[in-house]
Amino acid sequence: MEKIMLNLNSLATMLCTCDLYAYDEAALTSDEWLEVEKNLKVHGLNGPGSLFGLNSDELMDILDISEYSAYKIVRRMKSIQFF
Repeated sequence: MEKIMLNLNSLATMLCTCDLYAYDEAALTSDEWLEVEKNLKVHGLNGPGSLFGLNSDELMDILDISEYSAYKIVRRMKSIQFF
């Protein structure tokens, strides 16, 4: 059986969009995630992995997303150890 290799972009995508047992917070909806991905490209960021380490204010400023979407991203990124 082959090992699956995950990079930061795939980890960030799964953390933000998957309904995971370890999380009380809701995952981003498809529409919210599409907005994030679109704005990542517009601002020249290197994919979803670049979301790690950003706080909610930075996410709202850079990606022009709602405060609630930024909150959900930050909460999930901080709890990567559960993943």
